[in-house]
Amino acid sequence: TEAFDPTENRYRCKLCYTNFKSFSTLVSHTVAIHKNESEFLNRELTASDLKYNCGECGKKFVTKDLVKSHRRKHASEKFEFLRKEAFDKLENIYRCKLCYTNYKSFSSLVSHTIAIHKEDMELLQTKIEENELVHNCSECDYRFVTEPLLDYHNSRSHSLNQETKHCKLCDLEFKAYGGFRQHKYKIHRLELAAFKRNYGE
Repeated sequence: TEAFDPTENRYRCKLCYTNFKSFSTLVSHTVAIHKNESEFLNRELTASDLKYNCGECGKKFVTKDLVKSHRRKHASEKFEFLRKEAFDKLENIYRCKLCYTNYKSFSSLVSHTIAIHKEDMELLQTKIEENELVHNCSECDYRFVTEPLLDYHNSRSHSLNQETKHCKLCDLEFKAYGGFRQHKYKIHRLELAAFKRNYGE
């Protein structure tokens, strides 16, 4: 069958290039993941079908959604170094080393890291020593290497004002507090002190 790759000794999905040990797992994958692309599964793909390219590896895809999903895999590969360090075997969770937030899956940790800690890559790639944890949380025993990380922890774990969905620095309204918090740390991470000031509405 065209799905079997003898060099890898695996069955490969022709739409997303994911490898599987058994044909039945490949079939389950295509039914669950590619129901919107089923027209391409039962025929030979042509060059005109494969019109969406990955700029990073050159693989070609039949839809924009497939190439977007594939690009996310490349993004998560950049954080693979965190997988072992972040995994807590006793609790069976992944813990962010910068803000101690827990996640059930590695992909959730990667999404968090991209959204909240993209500017902290250097910290993520180094071993943080005890003496570097100079910012203490006044509410719990956690200690942080930077003030923005402490502020993020406080807003996530101890904030009494979790109803705030409005950014007073750029006058944007968010549907949920989580969206506002993500915006605050992505866009305003260098001006967090401004959120503590009272501007007298």
